[in-house]
Formats: sequence, C-alpha cells, structure tokens
Amino acid sequence: KGWLWDSADVSKEERKFLRKLDFTLLTFGTLGMLIKWASTIDTSNITNAFVSGMKEDLNLYQNQYNYIVVSWTVGYIPSNFILTRVPAHSKSCSTKYIGWTVFTFALAGAKSYSHLLALRFVVGLFEAGYWPALYNILGSWHNERELGKRNGILQSAVSIAPIFSGFLQAGIFNSLNGHLGLAGWRWLFSTWSNTSFSPVSYPSTG
Repeated sequence: KGWLWDSADVSKEERKFLRKLDFTLLTFGTLGMLIKWASTIDTSNITNAFVSGMKEDLNLYQNQYNYIVVSWTVGYIPSNFILTRVPAHSKSCSTKYIGWTVFTFALAGAKSYSHLLALRFVVGLFEAGYWPALYNILGSWHNERELGKRNGILQSAVSIAPIFSGFLQAGIFNSLNGHLGLAGWRWLFSTWSNTSFSPVSYPSTG
C-alpha cells in the first residue's frame, strides 16, 4: 500500500505528523538545493559572470579566475570542520541559507580581484555546511525507510537545477545588461540572491 509514499502505511496521527514535517523540511530543503545548484552557489554563476564582462570591468588576468574559484572551495574546509564540532540544528541551516544569499548579493558590488576572493571564500563558508546539516536534520526525524525517498527528492533537485541554470542566467544578462547603469554580470548576482531570499524554516533535530 505504501509503495508510492511511506506515510500510507502508518497511523492517522503519524501520517499527519509526517505531512507537516515534509512540508517544512522537504520543501525548504528542496528549494535550497534548487537554488544552490541552479545558480547562487554553484561555479556556473562566476563562470558566466567572468565571460560576460566581469573580466574586463575588474581587469582580471592570467590565473585570477582559477584563484577565485579555488577561494570558494577553500571556504568548505573550515565550514565542514566546524560541523564536526558543532551539531547541526534548524538555526544552522537557516543561517547558512541566509548567509550565502547575502554574500552572493555582495558579489554584485565587487570592485576588485581581492573583493571577489574574499566574498567567494565567505560564500563557500556558508554554503559548504548546508548540505551536511540538512541531511543531519533529515536523518534525525526519519527512519531508514522514510529517509530513502526523501533523499531521492533532494537528489532529483540537484540533478534538475543545472538544466535551467544557463537559460535563466542568459535571460537575466540579456534583459538587464546596462539597466540602471549596471553591467549584466552584476545583475546575475543581485537577481539570483534576491530569488534566494525566501523565508527559511527547518525543524530542529529530533
């Protein structure tokens, strides 16, 4: 009976509880994954910005693009180390979500190579712990049988998001380049960070 969704085989009270849990944790978790992989944090946005005028505007040269990408990856190291010392909970996911949104928006105002390095590092710092923290909370509330299907949904979001990334970013650049005197690559960061600013709410670990 519960082959499609596991809550069909449980009591009415537990079914109601799982429905509320899925509405909060699964909804916001999937939204976070879609935004993360579609544009806000994935390296696709910095790559598109680089070839859309950022290189010329900020006078970037030689391997500076590679260092900008690496600075984002370096941000993962302290973030994941902290996660081994500080237990994941509802507020940590929300904080990370809001953190990468704020600093992605700040990238739109970058004036130099050093600004990009620092901001990308902080973006990576916030983004890195989001996924592990989310799965920690997910595993705290669901048993093995329930966890598999929810994990499948989150992984589907990871796979689907990049399909739309290039089209969306191209549309933003083509329609907003030069608007209000801002280069298109700056609009890439500001627009996507604004789409990330949605209410985030996660249940605490069980």
